[in-house]
Amino acid sequence: DGELSIRQYWFWETSGREKLSEDEVVESYLSTLKESVRCRLRSRQKNVGMELSGGLDSTSVVSVAGPISEALGLSIHTLSDVFAKAKNVDERPCIQAVLDRNPKMTPHFLTADGMYAPQCLDSDWYPRQIMGPLEISIPPAIHGLYDIAEEAGCRSVLTGRYGNEVNNGNYLVYYDLMRRFRVGEALRRFKVD
Repeated sequence: DGELSIRQYWFWETSGREKLSEDEVVESYLSTLKESVRCRLRSRQKNVGMELSGGLDSTSVVSVAGPISEALGLSIHTLSDVFAKAKNVDERPCIQAVLDRNPKMTPHFLTADGMYAPQCLDSDWYPRQIMGPLEISIPPAIHGLYDIAEEAGCRSVLTGRYGNEVNNGNYLVYYDLMRRFRVGEALRRFKVD
């Protein structure tokens, strides 16, 4: 009727965490991060691959993994795309800073200039394995890193990819849940998304 009304459509529920000091929040976060990385370092082999770029995600995970891997007797192999021609996106200085703090890690670099087009655009492309939509969307540079990991004896590789998708929803998350026959979880996640 031409009238404007304002009403609250949400209610903020406090969890009690708001009462924690900044130091307590940081300690809680670091504890959770360390436990998460420790759980993902499980491997039957002593060599574990970890993607390492200059971004916050991978540098944080690799930095936390350093002391944990030493305690577990694991050898960490970092896998990094670097760029010789596209110097404005080359993250070698940030990568090197992490490696300097973790001298026992074995670094591997792949010069990836021109390798970020989807691999299915190459005339000689064929599926390497049955991976669903992931294989088509992964650029050759990533497969190159996985080849390096395999040559180094790494049977598992920790990546920072798809973290946002897990939190924000993505067809790849649903594909993975359905592949593992976790239909109930896929439906719950779909309802939330």
